[in-house]
Amino acid sequence: MGTTNTEKRGEDARFACVGDVYESAGDIYCEHVRTDPAYQSADQHYSHKQRRRLEDKLFISLVFLVMAANIIEPLTFFLEEKPGAISHYANLLGSTYLYAANIASGFLWTMYVDLKLYRDKNRLKKKLPIYGALPAICAVMLIINLFCPFIITVDENNRFQRLSWCWIMYLMVIIAAGMSIVIYLDYQRKHEKILFFPVWMFMIPVISGSVAQGFFYGISTAWPAAAIGIAALHMSLQNEKSFIDPLTGLYNRLYLEHTLIIVRGKKYYGIMLDLNWFKKINDDYGHSAGDRALNDAGKIIKSALLVKNSVFRYAGDEYVILLETDSESEVIATEERIREEAGKFNSVSGEPYKLSFSMGHAKLESTDTDDGFLHKIDTAMYLDKQRIHKSMSESNNRAE
Repeated sequence: MGTTNTEKRGEDARFACVGDVYESAGDIYCEHVRTDPAYQSADQHYSHKQRRRLEDKLFISLVFLVMAANIIEPLTFFLEEKPGAISHYANLLGSTYLYAANIASGFLWTMYVDLKLYRDKNRLKKKLPIYGALPAICAVMLIINLFCPFIITVDENNRFQRLSWCWIMYLMVIIAAGMSIVIYLDYQRKHEKILFFPVWMFMIPVISGSVAQGFFYGISTAWPAAAIGIAALHMSLQNEKSFIDPLTGLYNRLYLEHTLIIVRGKKYYGIMLDLNWFKKINDDYGHSAGDRALNDAGKIIKSALLVKNSVFRYAGDEYVILLETDSESEVIATEERIREEAGKFNSVSGEPYKLSFSMGHAKLESTDTDDGFLHKIDTAMYLDKQRIHKSMSESNNRAE
């Protein structure tokens, strides 16, 4: 995303350039600068779209499900032993809803955890039969129970009773909770430490409240505990918005600055990456394709990293990687893996664009300021971009 016309910049201005930079007749040219409002408009466009993302819908559905349960459960207690057919059927339907909501909330929570961590709808679609099989069975059982009670019932005195198969509903909740924890731990093992999505803040209140209510009938702790868990999770997600880039799901520049303070004096390398020909992607295919390209670029980089490394969206189409190592050969190997992953993406993605990166790295010295370190890796990246443009120019000349 950049200006329509290519701009000519002096030598001192070259580090303000974002995207495609090249040199001709001793002058430095850049296709757009970081202050270009087109960057802001694309991100604002995505910010509007993100409200409609599936993960937001899942979270909102979970909130309304819990709200309704916290209203319905006290009503069922109020209707206990109240005479009349209306009280009887209202108690039965309300109690059925509470058990169905248990299963549905576990299903929604499992999907939400998967989508929140992996940010991949196609992966979620593949996992849907696994996540949805047990909830679907439970839903059928609850419908049958309305006509042939074997899970719960409301007797002739309008008293709620648990029957012999009631335990299976609690088992399903435990399985759903366990499945979400497995997803969380598996992601953390394969990728990186998860800072702003503390699953335990939601899980601990829910499990504690459910166990208490399961053993002591007549007290209402499960759904209030779920509400507490959602409130705690929501506060953490609000904190996440300060440090996570909404388009790519990567850490943002603010968190990069925070991280550089933390790792000062430790053994670290940094890599600056710039997405090549990004302006051309926007010009040829539109800003929506540009958004997809930025998101795909982030996924390519993350797929090539080890657990101890972190990636940040720095500015526009630029990314920064911090590697916890003092081995330059490990850094070079990481750059090579990124190129390989980009090649794999280009061969199978089906997108109209091809992705590649200009990259440069440098060691974080104890004497480096934040700006000085970022300038070092920016300079190294710029040299690689010059090399790529020069190589392409020579190839075009030979073709002619």
